[in-house]
Amino acid sequence: MGKYSVLGGGGLMLLYKLLNPKNLFVTHNSALGKQVIAEEFKAAQASLGPFSYDAAGFLLTQELGTAYYAWGDLESVFGYKRDEYVTDEICLDLFFGNTSSLTLTESTLGWYQFLIKLQQHVPSISPDWQMIIAVPAFETRLILLFDKASRPQHQVEPLCYKE
Repeated sequence: MGKYSVLGGGGLMLLYKLLNPKNLFVTHNSALGKQVIAEEFKAAQASLGPFSYDAAGFLLTQELGTAYYAWGDLESVFGYKRDEYVTDEICLDLFFGNTSSLTLTESTLGWYQFLIKLQQHVPSISPDWQMIIAVPAFETRLILLFDKASRPQHQVEPLCYKE
């Protein structure tokens, strides 16, 4: 009987916390909900995430360590979207001359600032590339956004995506 009274007491404590009048429940469509979403999006747009930048490249700190990537070593960039069943996720694959590569997604912290830096250092990438790959929905569309040697996609793709 003792263990049931402990469990019941724990349940009552959780119920009290949930029903506490100080709690505020917000929906996505309410004015406050829209404000919270807008503030979170603004913070995400300003965040550098795990990136730090200098004039020549960027440093990326991840779980496996830190790596430096030079803009001058960037050979090719592909953009695409991945079908995540309910939504799509926009992705970038960057290939560098030293045979290293990097995949970033719109879920990557610092994504928005990275896109700004990428556009500054590789201005030939169309600013509307994300809109181009967005259609049709739920279908992967791989597009060569940049190639240092100005090769067409059919030449670059097999070099970058070796099986």
